[in-house]
Amino acid sequence: MFFPTWWAGPPALVKGFIDRVFLPGWAFSYGKSPLPEKLLKGRAARVVTTMDSPAIWYTLAHRRA
Repeated sequence: MFFPTWWAGPPALVKGFIDRVFLPGWAFSYGKSPLPEKLLKGRAARVVTTMDSPAIWYTLAHRRA
């Protein structure tokens, strides 16, 4: 996934995609344990974000979020 960083987070379109795709029963499930069971074991994803802010602004204003 490639997307820009907007205000120290992903854009709303990416957040909405993640909320609608990685649902309980497909990506994880709740059992008797207080922690969810991982259903996507052995799979990986690469996430690349871009930012058009100077490094000093990112460090001071966002504390390297």
